[in-house]
Amino acid sequence: MELEKDNIKFKSVYRINRSTEECTDIHDLTNINDFVINVIFDQIKINTNKRKFESSNESTQIYSFCCNLILKYSSEYLENNEFKTKLYNNAVRLLNAEIDAQDRINKLGNVEVTKGSLITALIQKDTYSYIVFVKIEHDEFIEDTAYEYKGGIPTKNKKYKSCIYIFCENELENIMLYDQNNSEYWYKGFLELKKVGDDSKFTERAIKIFKESINYFNDDSPQDCVGLIQLVNTYFSTNTTFVYSDIIEQINNYPCFYEGFSTSRVIEKINEKKEKVRNHFENLFEIDRNKIKKLKQRYKVNKKVEIELMPDGNLNEDNTFADNDSCIENFIISSKVDDKAFLKIYTDDISILNKFNYEKVDFSNIISINTTAHAEAAME
Repeated sequence: MELEKDNIKFKSVYRINRSTEECTDIHDLTNINDFVINVIFDQIKINTNKRKFESSNESTQIYSFCCNLILKYSSEYLENNEFKTKLYNNAVRLLNAEIDAQDRINKLGNVEVTKGSLITALIQKDTYSYIVFVKIEHDEFIEDTAYEYKGGIPTKNKKYKSCIYIFCENELENIMLYDQNNSEYWYKGFLELKKVGDDSKFTERAIKIFKESINYFNDDSPQDCVGLIQLVNTYFSTNTTFVYSDIIEQINNYPCFYEGFSTSRVIEKINEKKEKVRNHFENLFEIDRNKIKKLKQRYKVNKKVEIELMPDGNLNEDNTFADNDSCIENFIISSKVDDKAFLKIYTDDISILNKFNYEKVDFSNIISINTTAHAEAAME
């Protein structure tokens, strides 16, 4: 969707100060106008990680604010005291939700609800109206003149929570929410919303779609399919919230074993399957841990042996893969000896080695798989 500044019918910014329990209207947006506009537009344009919500009650404060704004909208209405009071009351509501949340989590020790500012905006495009709420989170930085700690809004690595009320010809069509932390104080305390759908079913459906899409290419590159299935198992095992763009980024960054294979084909297949169930698939949801317990990557080797690959958490901070620990070939490889096929499995566990040491090998000086060179030596 192409948007221009003229599509924004109004915007406001309130600084939420939990320390002083004050909400301050930032009247002059001259210095940050372009920044605020970009934040607002981002919420409309980016659809990958939003989730549907619905109001717990049509008489709730934010729901009523949105419906009244759509019905009463005019330049005069935006200037009257009734509307300005409602904007202020919304900021106070967020402040109180943050205070309540902080009181609940104080017992956890060094945990704090992130400070921030509340952006509210109305965007109109054709027959659609969008009321956008964004909590843009503040961060601490060292000012480079006096070298003092300051607080403020980051301009690059922006962190935010958002909610969009979408109206078509004055009728509410959808409520879409974005919050990677799934914070109750945001969707329940401030917005008074409830989730649409079942996280358990979303978890099960997402796992199925990802695994079926990967296994579709098993004949093209079975080695990469093993690695990608492990990636999926690891993602669901080590995260509490499913964020569609995050796992897609990890798949995109996966280093393929077979040069002729591209993970873009897998991503295309995932999107194809996802589109077929788009009304029953969410890009953002809380992962059901009970479904994760059933995740297995088990292979029957022969009538005596089965192997199971365990999920790992060895991704770098930028969602790229660590060199050694995420490469399955460093742990298990196929080999051929005297026309017989074997699997070689790496271990530095002496007790395990001794259990199967039928050839009475001396394992007293084995090396660990701490570096790539060690791993390759261990596999020779």
